[in-house]
Amino acid sequence: YQLQPEIDSDLGNVRDHNYDIPAMLAREKARNLRKYIEDTHCSCSYECAALCNVVFHKKEWPNVLMKFFKV
Repeated sequence: YQLQPEIDSDLGNVRDHNYDIPAMLAREKARNLRKYIEDTHCSCSYECAALCNVVFHKKEWPNVLMKFFKV
């Protein structure tokens, strides 16, 4: 998923780079994305992943219920 619609945050597929993540991150596209994040002080909370963390980790359910019912 993209960080912001105005920036292309797709860094590619690791399979296309022989699973060499450092090489992928060294590419100009990745450098430009990191610069954009630094320059704009991007603080994306990535709500989709945060929700999945709660839903799929049952130990978090009591915390969610307590906050929901303000206990």
